[in-house]
Amino acid sequence: MSSSNNHAENVAALLNNVLANPSVKHLSDILAENGSLQKNIERLKDANDVNQDRNAELRAKLNSLRDQYSDKKAELEDHLKKKLALDREVAEARKKLKSATEELDAKKRELEGLEGFAIKLIPLSPEDIASWLNNLFLKARKVAEAYFGVDFSSTILEDHSIWSWIKDHETVRRAILPLPLSNTPPAKQMRMAAFLAILSVELSEKLFQPTYLLGEDGRPLSDLLSGLAEKDPRREAYLRSVLLATAPDDHRLTAQKYVQSVVNTVMSCFKDVLSSAEQRDKLSDALTDLCSQASELWQHMQALDKKIEPDVADPDPNDPDWNPVVFPSLSPPPKNQAGNRNGSGPGSGGGDNGPINKKTAAQAKLQVDTSADLMISGIIVVWPRFRVVDSPDIDEHDALAPGYALAQSTVLAAKDEEKALLSSGRLSGRQKHNSRKSRGMSMTVTNGAEGSSDSRSFLSSKAGGGQKGA
Repeated sequence: MSSSNNHAENVAALLNNVLANPSVKHLSDILAENGSLQKNIERLKDANDVNQDRNAELRAKLNSLRDQYSDKKAELEDHLKKKLALDREVAEARKKLKSATEELDAKKRELEGLEGFAIKLIPLSPEDIASWLNNLFLKARKVAEAYFGVDFSSTILEDHSIWSWIKDHETVRRAILPLPLSNTPPAKQMRMAAFLAILSVELSEKLFQPTYLLGEDGRPLSDLLSGLAEKDPRREAYLRSVLLATAPDDHRLTAQKYVQSVVNTVMSCFKDVLSSAEQRDKLSDALTDLCSQASELWQHMQALDKKIEPDVADPDPNDPDWNPVVFPSLSPPPKNQAGNRNGSGPGSGGGDNGPINKKTAAQAKLQVDTSADLMISGIIVVWPRFRVVDSPDIDEHDALAPGYALAQSTVLAAKDEEKALLSSGRLSGRQKHNSRKSRGMSMTVTNGAEGSSDSRSFLSSKAGGGQKGA
């Protein structure tokens, strides 16, 4: 028992000695530190595992980004190639554009040169043109009334030779226009109608042409343009604009020449029936003024974008474009008076009207104010209507300005008066022949046109820029 206790004590003492030994303590510290390090190692292993997982993710992303980079790089290279191709195309396009611009500039210069060969046409204003044409007729009618709607002396009326110039004019002769030599209203109407008819024909044949380029030989060209206007209005307008721009000085001179020619022709027919040189000079001045304004108006109308023509072709008495010509200066005479016997006016010199029968005097009182009076087998045109050739904007039966013709009652009254003068022995041989001829033939249509009398310009208020040199 005691030996066992001793052994235990020895062991205990040995252990205490061992524990008290510094090496053992140092070893204990090492073991404690080792435990701590083991824990750190475990933590680091866990962190390393996390880092490896993160690293794997980052590598996957890196690989993905590398793939994207490769794709973008390839795409960029493709875009660069395309850009280079586009740059080449742009350079080529710029080269072509430069060439096209130079060509366009050359064409523009050429076009400007060609446009210089033509005038710029003016848009048609139907209201203005209708007003000007109507004023032109009213002024021509005013001249007719002032000089031929008055009483003539018996000396003038009995000198048949001086009236032959009127009767021999183709317009009067072809229309078989009765021209009784008296001062009755029908006789005055016939004188005024003859004046208007002759004037309008001369204006139509000389002034109312689309161009004055060929002068007196221009009728075929006028017919050509008229036909072309019906088939191809735009081509006609362009051709006319070129012609009007050609030799403008010649156009002006020809227009002046035609004005004087119209005045001379009309004066040659009517000057001898005026009783004094002063009256003849006044009529010549009035005609010159009227024709000059007609020329000014027509030169403006030549430059319109639509072709306008005087028209007397196949006039229909039922057509509202044709009106009976009415002279305001002739009012119905008093019942106890067949006409004015006082002998006043440009053609007067005193004297009576000459004998007429009761029937003629009664018919002389007829005053026409309705187009229904035009419904006869043929009508005698004293002033043409004006129409736009082949215009889609204006109805073919709707003229810019109406035409005027003699009414049936007026013509019949004048014919009856000629019969009365024939039976009384007051007619000359030529007038008797014309009277018989007029009874045997139907009335026919004369050619027509326009004229004017006011000294003021037709175009001063509204016309704007016309082409006056045409």
